[in-house]
Amino acid sequence: MALPIRRLIRAHGNSTFRRAAYIFCATLLTCSLLTGIIIFYLVVVPYLHEHGFEESLCHLAKIEPYTPILKCENRCSRERSFFPCLRVSVIFQRNNINFSATLFDTIETHEHYRTYGCVTHSCQKQLEENTFAIHVFRWRLIRQPVFRCFVAFAVHGNEALMYKYHRPSSVTYGMFLPALCCFIAILSLLALWHFDRRRVWHLEDETAFGLVESRTYNQESI
Repeated sequence: MALPIRRLIRAHGNSTFRRAAYIFCATLLTCSLLTGIIIFYLVVVPYLHEHGFEESLCHLAKIEPYTPILKCENRCSRERSFFPCLRVSVIFQRNNINFSATLFDTIETHEHYRTYGCVTHSCQKQLEENTFAIHVFRWRLIRQPVFRCFVAFAVHGNEALMYKYHRPSSVTYGMFLPALCCFIAILSLLALWHFDRRRVWHLEDETAFGLVESRTYNQESI
């Protein structure tokens, strides 16, 4: 009777460790993929959009007096509000030729409010707070009419950004760790598959066989 019980204990102990290893590697792989997808959309995609903008020198040309009111949504609080859409035109030189461009402060504003031509956006709780922020932004532009900018002449048409935040190093560092964890998880799963051959998932069959063998042994002893 002792022999079948020892076999069951040994099988259960080894299978528990192997199952835990399978689950850990699968969890690591899933988390790495999800993290990589999030970083791709938050870092890589904006970097690719910014890549077409080249550094230049912009001169303030026109600030439209009419500012339509648009809806906005705060990403953190998910609260909706309104803000005045300030439209600004600048002039930059390329090959000693002047070109006009629509100005945006960041690539985020460019992607979300490109259709309306809003230079910036502020999405606080109250419209008055957003209006005040836009007025401050307008005052700073008038105070410094010549500034460094980034223009897209061939890719996006005549458009300009005030700031570029995403660098190649941020993309490299942001994607390296998820890719490394994903690679390690895949190698570990392949190694477990090679040495285990899925025997751990057939433990129920082994357990049932061991119980039958134990009962047969007891009956023969009686």
